[in-house]
Amino acid sequence: MAERISRRLDEDGWRRIRNASIFASLKDDDFRSVASELRCDVYDKGQVLFHEDELAGAFYLVLEGWILLLRDKPDGSRTVIKILGPGESFAEALVAEGERYPVTAEAASPCRVARFDCARFRALVTANPQIGLAMIAATFRQMRRLVDQIEHLKSWPVERRVARTLLEMCGRTDRNACDFHLPVEQTLIAARLSITPYTLSRALKKLGIVGVGASYGRISIRDMGRLRAYADGE
Repeated sequence: MAERISRRLDEDGWRRIRNASIFASLKDDDFRSVASELRCDVYDKGQVLFHEDELAGAFYLVLEGWILLLRDKPDGSRTVIKILGPGESFAEALVAEGERYPVTAEAASPCRVARFDCARFRALVTANPQIGLAMIAATFRQMRRLVDQIEHLKSWPVERRVARTLLEMCGRTDRNACDFHLPVEQTLIAARLSITPYTLSRALKKLGIVGVGASYGRISIRDMGRLRAYADGE
């Protein structure tokens, strides 16, 4: 595992953690207990947070940048399981003692993540079961999102799936337009959507009819509301 750099959290980092789905059900006092000794780790692109089958010692929440969850195949190739962005958590279902990571987590870009120690979290849950119940509620919310995602992959047209992905990459914004560079290579995005890179490029061009421009990895969305309506099938 590559060496990580630990830093103090800034105000934006604390706000992102508090607003994350995994902690949405926690009372303020419980949240302060959970977050009082967390670590903020910084990784460069390509650095590994943990390896598949490694004993789980922590769970994480993305503050900045993007994380890939990967599975290695016997032939040496890799499968992209999920691309995670700011505000998303991962490995929290592995808090129980003796659990092992089912995937490898790798930085897809320079990133900052909040790191929560599993052993300490188990002690907090023992002392305050309400924290554990909040965690279970968060896990079920994530399972529902995963089911929705599987449905999208199986039934949605390619262009709608790409539109939804672009909206997720924009994050929560009140702006009517959004301009950004794709956070990871198009090959990884295509793999996540179970399509070829060529199909992804073609879909991006077709989204021009709803105000999306794409050029050398830079995405310009001129009307967020229009793209959101398209992704919702309206």
